[in-house]
Amino acid sequence: MGPGSQGPEVQAYEQRMADIHFDPGPVDGIFDQKTAYAVETLQKLGGGAPTGRITDADVFSLNFFQYKAPMAAQPEPNRTEVDVTGQTLTLYENYQPKLITTMSSGSGENYCYDTPRENPTSHVCEDATTPSGDFAYTEFRPGWDKSPLGQLYNPYYFNKGIAVHGYDSVPTTPASHGCVRIPMHIAEYFHTLVNRGDPVHVFGGKPANVTSSTPLAPSPQPPTAPDPIPPPGQHA
Repeated sequence: MGPGSQGPEVQAYEQRMADIHFDPGPVDGIFDQKTAYAVETLQKLGGGAPTGRITDADVFSLNFFQYKAPMAAQPEPNRTEVDVTGQTLTLYENYQPKLITTMSSGSGENYCYDTPRENPTSHVCEDATTPSGDFAYTEFRPGWDKSPLGQLYNPYYFNKGIAVHGYDSVPTTPASHGCVRIPMHIAEYFHTLVNRGDPVHVFGGKPANVTSSTPLAPSPQPPTAPDPIPPPGQHA
């Protein structure tokens, strides 16, 4: 059973995934991309291949689903845990899972950009990584936010230019420049579930690796007009 399937059975699976906070979108009996993202989340947590199609093994997992133990050593009541190895994000509220979703982190590929956005001062090349560490949400920007590397939808930043944000494509494998991509329908409301200052714990990520940084030559200044020649008998 997969994308394109319809009927009461699909609706029952959607309801079960909604009950365990995977958010399959509307519980309407229509197996669409939102439903597939929720199935991928279930399959990633179970260690199986994230195909986005429901198998007998997935039905068993849904019927007997149990939440994994928190990854944080000293978990706060309200926090976000990003599992780079498993490619999942879990949002906790009052120590309980509020949302679990598939996500896509840094691809590991090398890329370059000019920084900062205005009046660039250097050309930087680095590996696309989502570094492990303990962070906190710092700034939310509604709608499409333009960055040097593309557009981010409803980004909530937590580690300099790294954010949890929506994107049209959320592959089952790492594919971003370092941000945490989540499905668009979840990004629509994700920022309402968290607050500035809430902890964000990232596990399994590689350290940030800047491969080169080249200062940019300053922009040429327009020539200035020569001083006027004073009339005879006057000093400049």
